[in-house]
Amino acid sequence: MVLYKVLSMRWKFLALLAGSAACANAAQYPLADAEALMFGDIETITAFGEDTLPDLARRYSLGYEEIQRANPGVDVWLPGEGTTIVIPGQRLLPPGPHEASSSIYPSTGSTITRRSRRARRPT
Repeated sequence: MVLYKVLSMRWKFLALLAGSAACANAAQYPLADAEALMFGDIETITAFGEDTLPDLARRYSLGYEEIQRANPGVDVWLPGEGTTIVIPGQRLLPPGPHEASSSIYPSTGSTITRRSRRARRPT
């Protein structure tokens, strides 16, 4: 009976682990070229009545301080309907060599995206 419970818990753990791995998505950003140091875009959106800056930060994968600093003078909890909100989506790559890779995603057709990874130092 104890062995059954142990095996049952292991299967539940493995199923949970497999399910969480299937949900993981990596953010990918297009690069102008392999030499590019900046990627992403700065966007502006118009707030609706129920929007708050933390909600918008979560929606656009930003931190609380990022969205707050990009929008000085805007109330964090009540930006107001029609207020223009800056979404700071531009990022700076760390110094050093980078390599760009291409990936093809069958679920979206034959779209090719490029992403940068920091080149690893030889050991």
